[in-house]
Amino acid sequence: MRQTNLLVSQRATRNINKEMENRLTFGQRIADRVAAFGGSWTFLIIFFCLLLVWMAVNVFLAWKVAGEPFGDKGTFDPYPFIMLNLVLSCVAACQAPIIMMSQNRAAEKDRLAAEQDFKVNLKSELMLEELIRKQRAQEMQMEQVSRTLGAMQPGSQTTSTRPDGQN
Repeated sequence: MRQTNLLVSQRATRNINKEMENRLTFGQRIADRVAAFGGSWTFLIIFFCLLLVWMAVNVFLAWKVAGEPFGDKGTFDPYPFIMLNLVLSCVAACQAPIIMMSQNRAAEKDRLAAEQDFKVNLKSELMLEELIRKQRAQEMQMEQVSRTLGAMQPGSQTTSTRPDGQN
């Protein structure tokens, strides 16, 4: 009962986003920015262009030096671009945990928002129950006053003045 009274007497709403921002460390902020950039079209386009340039430069250098486009002389990463595969693996290995950290914080924010929604809904329900209880008490008082007034008037019948028409 004490928790219920405390819930009803306090303000139930709060800004979860501001609370989470105030708690973020420097590393968490960087992780969120990296995850936001890593999941954007800008990143995909830039990365795709870099891959094309890497492959084009290596094919061009092999063609110029060795006379064949897929030769292994004169290039820094001959076909089948094994060093490129290593770079891509390293990028994926570094990017994956950073994105996971960001997703974990997003999940925590969602849990806090759900908890906040529950508290707001519970407070609304408790306040509605209180209003309904007060309205019923008022209706009973009005009915009692109506009966008393009806009994005071000679020759009148006692009738209910309830809005729902019940006695």
